[in-house]
Amino acid sequence: MYQTAGVEQRPTLAPACWLSGQIDQRTLRNEDATAVVRDIGAGTISRWLLAWLPLMQGGAEPGIIEAWKREARKEPGERDRGILGHLTLTFADLAGGLSEWQRGLEGWGMVKSPYLEQLREEVRAEGRAEGRAEGQLEALRETVLQLGRRKLRKAAGRTHKARLEALTDLARLERIRNRILEADSWADLLDTP
Repeated sequence: MYQTAGVEQRPTLAPACWLSGQIDQRTLRNEDATAVVRDIGAGTISRWLLAWLPLMQGGAEPGIIEAWKREARKEPGERDRGILGHLTLTFADLAGGLSEWQRGLEGWGMVKSPYLEQLREEVRAEGRAEGRAEGQLEALRETVLQLGRRKLRKAAGRTHKARLEALTDLARLERIRNRILEADSWADLLDTP
């Protein structure tokens, strides 16, 4: 998919001055990484497009990673080369090719980016929190199934198990668990608000 749109901005403060340009929208997964590296090498497109290579067709191939290193070394600033490396690894992770890129860029000098490090840590922390919450939900569901079977003298049927599995509100599951001794049936128990 390739779309083009024209843009023109005329400020009210200085109407004689204006900014105009063209925006090209491209779908990166349809782009050929080899062609992009070739154009970067020829100087016809920005070297910063190297960061996007992992999202393109053939973006995790060893030849592309070697071409990335060759072109990235041309970036004059060490800091900019490091940022380029971090951005590339971020997109490689999103594209599912992180291990290939990490192997390919092993030893590549990357300056730590406080922003990217903070972002990675937030994502890791969020994943750990989601894992803990899901573990708590699973444990409560299992407790309700086991104690409910003992109290009601029968296992939950498919419908009741499905209703229980669909519950994601931890507080409600705790209320259900706490009502087990008062419930007369699985339906009564699972109707707990």
